[in-house]
Amino acid sequence: MDGHAIHEQIKKTDFAGTPLIIGSNWEKILARELGAHFVNVSYPMVEKLVVNAHLAGYSGGLHLLEEIYTVAMSKLKL
Repeated sequence: MDGHAIHEQIKKTDFAGTPLIIGSNWEKILARELGAHFVNVSYPMVEKLVVNAHLAGYSGGLHLLEEIYTVAMSKLKL
């Protein structure tokens, strides 16, 4: 399956809430269309510089959790 077909399948899915999309800047456009939470974890990354971070292993998992939490909290209306 190519990226376009995958994006079309995601657009057809009923998430019963706000979806979380984890991917690259290509998925950021899709996330914006769906009003989804978005975490950029792979290249291409346009507005993010990664020098010393990883998403593998225990500490990488904690870093990913921080990213997801930050994105989810940024959409809350307080």
